[in-house]
Amino acid sequence: AKKSDDNGASWGEQVTILDATKESDSNFKYGDAATVYDPIEKRILLMCCGGTVAYGKSTTKNPIRTYMASIDPDHLSAVTPTDVTDKIYGLFKSTSLTGLFPTSGEMCRSKYIKAGSHNRIYLALATNIDAKVIYTDDFGKTWNVLGGASTQTMYHANNYTSDETKCVELPDKSVWITARFNGEGRSRGFNVFTYSDDNYTSGSWGPLNGTNCEATPSSSNGNFRMSASRCNASLVIVPAQRTSDNANVYVALHSIPYGEWGTNPTLNVKTYTDRKDLGINWKVLKDRN
Repeated sequence: AKKSDDNGASWGEQVTILDATKESDSNFKYGDAATVYDPIEKRILLMCCGGTVAYGKSTTKNPIRTYMASIDPDHLSAVTPTDVTDKIYGLFKSTSLTGLFPTSGEMCRSKYIKAGSHNRIYLALATNIDAKVIYTDDFGKTWNVLGGASTQTMYHANNYTSDETKCVELPDKSVWITARFNGEGRSRGFNVFTYSDDNYTSGSWGPLNGTNCEATPSSSNGNFRMSASRCNASLVIVPAQRTSDNANVYVALHSIPYGEWGTNPTLNVKTYTDRKDLGINWKVLKDRN
C-alpha cells in the first residue's frame, strides 16, 4: 500500500501489508486484493486469495485459499491475515464449486443498508461455476451469498468462463454486477439483483439473456470490441447534474481495456489484439433498462 494525505497529489512510501515471504513455502503468494474502508471501524477490510495453488488447479481438497485482514489506515504496517477459506467455500457446499477468488479493486460498502452492526459490504467473486457476490453485515465476521449459492447470475459464465467480477450499489439499493467473459467472441456481462423485502434478506437476479445482459460487438457501433483479455475493469456510479436542464442524475462509468482488429504476430492470424487501449464508457441511468 501507499498512502496519500493530499487527495492523490503525492504518495508516501510503499508498505508491505501481507508478507508472503514469512511463509515456509517459497511458492506462497498473495494476490487480487479487494479493499473497502469502514468509517464505523475506522479500518480497511481486505479480502484476497493466496497460497500455492493456481485458480484453475484449485480442487475441493486443495483449493486456492481465501484470506481476510483488517488494516488501520493511520498506521499502515504488515498484518497477519486470517485464513477464511473454509468459511467462504462453505457458503457454496451445495454446489460444484471447487475454486474462487475475490476480484481485485474496491469492495462495495452500501450507502443505504444497515441490517446488522455495520453497513452492508459486498464482495464480488470469480468462481469456477459463475460470477458471484457475497456480503457481510458485521465487517467480515459472517458472510452470505447474494441471491443464493446455486443461482446463476451471469449469462454464459459457467465453467470458468466468467472472471474479474465487480459490483456496485444502485441508487434504489439494488446491486449491479459486471463480469468478464473469457470466451472469444464475447466481452462483458451484466446483471442486477433486486431486493424483495424491507429486511434485505430476499430478492432475485435478473433474467439471463443476451439482449440485456451482454455487451456484444455489432455493426451498429462499428464492431466495438473489448480486448481478448477484457482484464479487470471497474464500475462506479456517480451523482451528476445535467447541464441542459440542471436535472440531478446518476452516471455509470465503466473502465474497459479495448482491443483492435489486427494480426497476431505469434499465430500469424487475424484477431483482436490484446489490451491495446483503455476506454471509459459512460451512460446516464434513466431507468432500470
